[in-house]
Order: sequence, then C-alpha cells, then structure tokens
Amino acid sequence: MINSNDSTAILTLDHLGKLMINSSGFGGDPFVIYSGGPTENTISATLLDTGNLVVREVNSNGSIGRWLWESFDHPTDTLLPGMKLGVNHKPGRNWSLTSWLASDDPASGAFTLEWEPKTSRLIIKLRGVPYWSSGLIVKWNNDLLFDHMDYSKTQYYIINNVTDAEGEYFTYSIDAKYETLLYLQSGGRSTWQLKYWGPIMDRNVGIMNFGFCYGYGMEDEGCERWNQPKCRSHKQNFQLRSGGYANSQGEYVSSIRDDDDTANLSPSDCREYCWNDCDCLGYVDDSSGPGCYIWKGKLQFVQDNSGSSSRQYVLFTEPKSKK
Repeated sequence: MINSNDSTAILTLDHLGKLMINSSGFGGDPFVIYSGGPTENTISATLLDTGNLVVREVNSNGSIGRWLWESFDHPTDTLLPGMKLGVNHKPGRNWSLTSWLASDDPASGAFTLEWEPKTSRLIIKLRGVPYWSSGLIVKWNNDLLFDHMDYSKTQYYIINNVTDAEGEYFTYSIDAKYETLLYLQSGGRSTWQLKYWGPIMDRNVGIMNFGFCYGYGMEDEGCERWNQPKCRSHKQNFQLRSGGYANSQGEYVSSIRDDDDTANLSPSDCREYCWNDCDCLGYVDDSSGPGCYIWKGKLQFVQDNSGSSSRQYVLFTEPKSKK
C-alpha cells in the first residue's frame, strides 16, 4: 500500500518486463506487480481505453505479440465493463472482488463479491459466509436483469453469463443508447465498486435493493440467512442517530473500547461484533480505518432531534403492533 501523502510513486517497466511501483511509501523497496521474464521481444505496458493495464510483447515488425499480464485478471474492489467475475480455468486464478477495510484503508476488508456459475447469481460474502444474493437473471421489459437489483438503476446494463474455454464467468457492459444518460447521472463512466460496508455501487449510485442484511433472509432484498444469537430478532436493526447514552441518573456515559476485541475491527466487523454481543446497545466506528467503540449496560439512548450531537449506530427494536 502506498502512503497517500507520497507524491513520488512511479510505475516502471524494466527490460525484462518487470512491472513495479517505486515509492518511498514502501520503505525504499519496489512493489512488484508483475515479475516478467526473459524474452527476445520488446515489452510494453499500455493502459487501454477499457481501463485494462496490459503488459505485451512487441514484435520486431512493430506488431503486438503475446499478452503477458493484464490488470483485469487481478481485480480488487472494482469491476469495470468487460472485467470478469467467476471461475477461471487457469489454476488458482478465479475472479472476485474484495472490499477495502475502511474508506481510507485499502487493506482487504470484510466483503467479497463472487459469481456462482451453477445458479448464475452474484454472491456477496461477509467473512466467507453468504450475505446477499443477486437472485436469478430474469427478463423484465425485454431486458435481462438480476431479481434483487434495482431495476430503475440497472436497466442500462447488458448482463452476460459466459461459459467458454477460458472459464465460467459474469461480465457486464452498458447499453449504447444509455451511455450518455448514465454518465451524466453518475458523474463518470460506469464503475461497479464493492463498498467497505457491503453494497455494490456504480460510482455514487446504489444499484441494490437493500441497506444492511441481518441474517434473517429477506427474499425480496436478496439477504441470505445465517445463524443468529438468541438475544436478537428480525424486528431489530441498527439506525444511525444523533444523541448519546445516559444512565438511570440521566448522566451521559462514554463509549468503551476493548482493545483486544475491537481495536482492529473494520466498520462492518464492528456491526457484527455488537450484534453478536447481547449486552451491546450501540457502537460507533471509524470509517477511515479499523477500530470501534461500543456501549453496554443498562443505558437509555437520548436522541438529539437537532442533529448537532455526535452520531452512532443505535440498536432499535420495532414496537409491537397493536391488535
């Protein structure tokens, strides 16, 4: 990871085709992206219009030779049109996305996005456990779309479910007649990103039918089902509120931080930690990095309706309906 304050990072390609980043952010050692190897031809690195960075041989007559490496084979948290998600028939090289740990921390986070060829579904996993599913590909107004993605936001996409000699994978592209409209709505070219708190967004536009999944299997939103602590129910959820926690004397109580358990948690892990701790009433995370603070005990949340107080995620229970 490059220090964000380091403006001297340089991408270089040596005569053996080794692609690397030189930066003082790595302690003086280059970060090798592609190792290269002996070749009789000239090697070039080119950023294509698609966003794919490729390392290729250039033949003696100037024509393009073999493709040696491409960034599209090594996705991080972002999927561009033409990139693949799924099973690559090359050993040990499947295509999937991994979220960042936090908004300013590109270390591997809690979520992955994978393609499930047998059911033709996109699957988001939270620490390896199925969290959300796109549902099956369905036909809607002559468009092929996923059942659990927002039709009003995804009608612009052309969904491709491919099985060929290279693998079994999903790709998407943009319907040409919508390219300008989508560019204006999102402020740029389409770029799917798996966010650190779980959802897929196309730049700044949400394209899914859910906020957070709690493991109770909400079929209309695509949320999966998994084992829950006995102290929680489907009528509970976390809501971001302005205010603070007070004890029975009306005194506001500060949050606590258990350095052994919560100091290195991602924002999504903080949510899971509090949800699974039956004494936890709420939490606040550091969206820019790891760590979170929690509230426990016999406390009451006092809301600040002006919105001027600090905000935290508060565990709320839906009131019982009157018969």
